Amino acid sequence: MKISSVVNICCMVVFLMLPAYGIAGPSEIPVQDLWKAMDTVGKAYDSSKQAQDISKGAVNLFDSFKPLSDPDKQADPNYNPPGMPQVPTSCDELKKDGCKDCYKDAYSKLYKLRMNFEKLRALKIATEDFTKSSLSFGDSVSGVHGVAGLGWQAERRKIEASFKNFEKAYRNKHQQLSDQLKAVLQEVDQCEAKYYGEKDWYNRFGYMYYSFMEDRYKW
Repeated sequence: MKISSVVNICCMVVFLMLPAYGIAGPSEIPVQDLWKAMDTVGKAYDSSKQAQDISKGAVNLFDSFKPLSDPDKQADPNYNPPGMPQVPTSCDELKKDGCKDCYKDAYSKLYKLRMNFEKLRALKIATEDFTKSSLSFGDSVSGVHGVAGLGWQAERRKIEASFKNFEKAYRNKHQQLSDQLKAVLQEVDQCEAKYYGEKDWYNRFGYMYYSFMEDRYKW
């Protein structure tokens, strides 16, 4: 298989997966620059004597983008990481009629936020690994021909700049999710105050949970 074909497939996988995570548009991630740069380098060496070695590098690049597979266990979802504080609540429908409805919406939002934080973390790991592998692949093949190598350096800078944009998008989404988390925990706080007279629930329990989550997923 030609290098350009392998790389194009690899980039297409990334491009199709990213919208599912809902954190970055095409202008905020390195996919387009990766696609262009790697396709340019791949076409330059499809017919070279080193094609076999380069093709092996392209396969390694493709294999590097498996964010939830066995080679990358660190990206597996973990909704109860070590050290996570508990978020205790007092609702007992048998003793406090109506409390369930108060808590239900808040906890539904909380569970969704936990999933989104984990998706964000997995996307970060996958994008970092794929970008590093792409740069390594480009560096390895660019030395085959000096003129093409000069072109690769320009494309390399574009990839690095795009990755910086991805980092910025990640930080923005992290802040957005953190703000939503604080708001949801304060909803639970209001339920505790309304049904059980607990007027300091957020400061006693919610804030510790918020701090843990905010720190765990920050860049």
